[in-house]
Amino acid sequence: MIGRRFRMLILLAVAAASTAAPLSAADKTAPSKARPLTDQRWHDRAYGLSFLIPQDMRVVSRTADTAAARVEDQLNQISISLHVKRSRSILTLKQVTKEAREQILSRISVNHILEEKSNITIADQPAAVIYAQTKSAKGEDILLGQAIMQLDPQTFAVMEVTSALNEYPIAHDTFEAVLGSMQRMNPEQIAKQRAEQLKLGIEWRTELRPEQIHKALIGEQWYRVLDGKRDMGYMRVRQHKASQSGKTGVAVEVQQRIAIAADYYDSLATYFLADDDSVEMWKVTTTRRSIAARPNADPNAKNQQADTYVETGVRAGEEVNITLDGPRQADKRKYNRPERGYLAQVEAQLLPQLLPNDRPGTYGFYYYSSSNNAVSFRTDTVTPTLTGFTVATRLSPNDPELKATYNAQRQLIEKQLGNDRRLVPTSAAMIQQIWKGR
Repeated sequence: MIGRRFRMLILLAVAAASTAAPLSAADKTAPSKARPLTDQRWHDRAYGLSFLIPQDMRVVSRTADTAAARVEDQLNQISISLHVKRSRSILTLKQVTKEAREQILSRISVNHILEEKSNITIADQPAAVIYAQTKSAKGEDILLGQAIMQLDPQTFAVMEVTSALNEYPIAHDTFEAVLGSMQRMNPEQIAKQRAEQLKLGIEWRTELRPEQIHKALIGEQWYRVLDGKRDMGYMRVRQHKASQSGKTGVAVEVQQRIAIAADYYDSLATYFLADDDSVEMWKVTTTRRSIAARPNADPNAKNQQADTYVETGVRAGEEVNITLDGPRQADKRKYNRPERGYLAQVEAQLLPQLLPNDRPGTYGFYYYSSSNNAVSFRTDTVTPTLTGFTVATRLSPNDPELKATYNAQRQLIEKQLGNDRRLVPTSAAMIQQIWKGR
């Protein structure tokens, strides 16, 4: 029997059974009702998958669930998502497809399979497609379609479409058009590209000396966090030489406040790396407080509670240990340091001050990202400009690219944070003026 990891992946939207009569499968002789596909192609950089985006839709790469990408519909008719999962054991496409079908029919007999296709290929990969009639979590009659592609004996990609049941013809034909546009880069090409990027990162890191790092340190920097033109937060960064656990090295401290809706998110992150690279330590403490709970706020204001989250990391030798503590649970994780290309937390903070800025190149590293809670493949692409250089960073292959612009003196001009949010340099006096009394 297939494990729970695939049960959660397959038919995520299936809830209670539908009581409506089954729809007939799409008439293959009828004219296509598919939305036109744009010439914009989304690329999955981890497994090499890509597809064309339908008209009036856009891709969100970082999602709240396990999707590698979610295609959002401006007309609120169709939702398409891509999931890629790797199993610990070897599975066949037939096994996974059978499990998908059984999950539908086991709910209650009024769930209906509308259409099935097997022994097909999508993006030159063995595949199967299932369309089903079911209900959403809100009890609405919906169409659920899934294309299951086998990428290797342990890896499956699942492309999923959902829509209101009465949008079946448009959703079905648009989904089929997207599947027809899917391509996959040769895995050997991906491995070759990643090896070249990793080689560049290793060569740079091997040549880096502690005295170069010490010389590049900047005592204190202040930044405004802007949402469009609105101030939504600030950041202070301090860098200095330090000693911890009997080791001399470099410490970086990042203090930040972000205001989102009715809450403040205050964080303090401290990082340390020994000069001999034998030890690194970090601690990130983030507290969410209601804006109404400020010291000068109404003492009778509601929602006075504060939630605090703490991430602690220690790498001694070749083992990386992470502890996550929150108001309701704690978690411990252990990772083996990659044999080649590992980037420490302090080094990540100092990259713009250290990477060669006079020649283009993409530097690859293995890096623990707090936002992803995993060690993943990170890239930093340096591009010289007439007045300085840019660094475009992806914390993992499918993370959005965050671009930072610097002048010739390596001073930050602006860094994109996504969703029209930006980081721009400022002074302590300006932060005091903007945030006084807030």
